[in-house]
Amino acid sequence: MRYYAFADYSNTTGLFKNTKQENYDSQLRMSKANLRANMDYDITETTKMSVNIAGIFIETNRPNDIGGDDAVWRMYATPATAIPLVTSNGFWGGNETYGDASFVAKIQDTGYMKSNQRQLWANAKLTQNLDFWVKGLKAEIGAGYDNMALDYEQHYRAHQYGYDYIDANGKQQVAVYGNKQEQLKFNH
Repeated sequence: MRYYAFADYSNTTGLFKNTKQENYDSQLRMSKANLRANMDYDITETTKMSVNIAGIFIETNRPNDIGGDDAVWRMYATPATAIPLVTSNGFWGGNETYGDASFVAKIQDTGYMKSNQRQLWANAKLTQNLDFWVKGLKAEIGAGYDNMALDYEQHYRAHQYGYDYIDANGKQQVAVYGNKQEQLKFNH
């Protein structure tokens, strides 16, 4: 018997700060495992069997309302003085022009999205040497199985955003948009 086996695991996290909330973590994360095994058997001198199996398992996590690329894009696309991080009344910054553009709010207050991906590839081949009948003649039979599953879990909630302004009477006011949700909702 001849064989080859391979296993690999990688885990990547980071990029955002302050992602751990009371009941979830929206940090960017990707965990990946690769597995492979190849086996060749000499059943007899003229009969050989080959079996190959490979699999990939991937799990990702990110903020629900924004990915890593989107956060960087919003950081450069939104002028620094366009919206405050947080208003004087504690609402996330936003306005009519930029909406709820605060990428910090999207990272810290919209929940998280998780994905799970599994892939399996398997094949087997039986080879019979038929040199006894015709020199160089072989017969082969094979079978394969491939499978892939990908599912997403979305744990989300809405947040409020707004901006402070001075009204016609010189009093400070706050314009508020959105509906604050304390509990995460689940979508599968």
